[in-house]
Amino acid sequence: MHHIEIGRAPVFIEGVNIPFARFLSNIRITPDTLEPHSGIHHHQLVMSNPWSYAITGRVFIVEPGGYTQGSGNIDRSWEIAPRVIPFSLEAGGVFRAPLEWSFSAGELVGPKPLVFDVELSADEQYPIVRVTREINLDFDGLDISSTARWLGNGVAEITVSVINRTNTTMNLEAVAVPVRESRTRASINGLEPGGSMSRKFIFRNTRHADEIVIGISIVDQDIRINSVVKVP
Repeated sequence: MHHIEIGRAPVFIEGVNIPFARFLSNIRITPDTLEPHSGIHHHQLVMSNPWSYAITGRVFIVEPGGYTQGSGNIDRSWEIAPRVIPFSLEAGGVFRAPLEWSFSAGELVGPKPLVFDVELSADEQYPIVRVTREINLDFDGLDISSTARWLGNGVAEITVSVINRTNTTMNLEAVAVPVRESRTRASINGLEPGGSMSRKFIFRNTRHADEIVIGISIVDQDIRINSVVKVP
């Protein structure tokens, strides 16, 4: 990693390995989003060869899954197959490798770290290089917002609001999972396209800064959108 200070005067950077930089910048996963449904998600690892001759190597997918933290912290809720992808590209060629992803139904929505270790033989044998990206877990059919209000004496009120961004009427189930109490459920039935509904949950054994998991499930579909709201 190089840190370069940019000021008012021009800065000239010499010695950059442009093909290598282009090669690393083009490594990606497509599609670059995940929907929160159960089962297998089908993606591709894509890369291209900017050199004027053939290259070979391997890509190791180390995140998500906790492999950057050592074997003692592997997150078994993420399954990616294969995690090691050998490649061989002709000059100017594009490489695509199919990938199968699955993850826990309790995974929170939001950006997830996407980390590759890359082993490359091109104009030279490069040392393993780590490439960091993000992949987003989200469902664009619903807008979900949650707020928490502290009422005192351990009592907190959680409000969950949902807007239907699809063109079909939805039946939903909301569940709130606190730290020290049983989970509570509420139905949201007949939510029309463009419509919004809210549900409130009251918990009586909370503490400041408690994180309460909010899950919204679409009835008759294997989709659950999980987020967290913090008690103020």
